Amino acid sequence: MNVESPERLSELISLLESDDPDTVEQTKSLINENLYKSKDPSLLNALVDCFLETRSTTVLNILTNVHEAKAHILFEKLNDCLRHGRSTRGRIDSLTLLGYVVRRQPSWLYKIVKTALFENLVKCLKSESDVLLLVNGILTITTLLPLVPASVGSWLNDLFDIF
Repeated sequence: MNVESPERLSELISLLESDDPDTVEQTKSLINENLYKSKDPSLLNALVDCFLETRSTTVLNILTNVHEAKAHILFEKLNDCLRHGRSTRGRIDSLTLLGYVVRRQPSWLYKIVKTALFENLVKCLKSESDVLLLVNGILTITTLLPLVPASVGSWLNDLFDIF
């Protein structure tokens, strides 16, 4: 079943918060199947937007288990939210989602260091003054460092500047 229409996306996302566990599981299965098969990033982007608005644990579970083929889309969306967040709160929520992904330690996490998301995260933390955003970002980077030690060598000076 195709879920790429905006109406269908909204309907599916609302079903994730149903009181019926069977409905939630069927909806998660349908979403995961479409995430795996579809090349269109709209479903993943809608899920990120939903999490940023609702902080839904069901949506978080789907996002932290996204397939490696969709990792770059997730990184691009989080980068967009971090760079163009309408508010500090939105940027904090983006970092919160990134922190959840990092703590989940998916097999494709090593790719993050070579993305614009990591570069913008470092830039943001070097220039940011909001304590909550700084703590959230530093916790995310601190958790990430032991997972990708060989990949962060070129970033060490910037990381020391943050700390």
